[in-house]
Amino acid sequence: MTSTFRTLLGGAAAAALLAAGTMAAQADSWKYAFEESLTEVQGVYATKFKEAIEANSDHTLEL
Repeated sequence: MTSTFRTLLGGAAAAALLAAGTMAAQADSWKYAFEESLTEVQGVYATKFKEAIEANSDHTLEL
């Protein structure tokens, strides 16, 4: 993994842990955009980022 991706995942994991502590009744929805298709490198990273955030937040965050 690249250091940028690790930093991004680390920050997102911290945010997910904070959000998980709020005990929201429904998932918060985050939106982000990227310029590449899902099969390009940026799209693959975005997909993995989405999976990691949703899994680590017990699905209280939705991307």
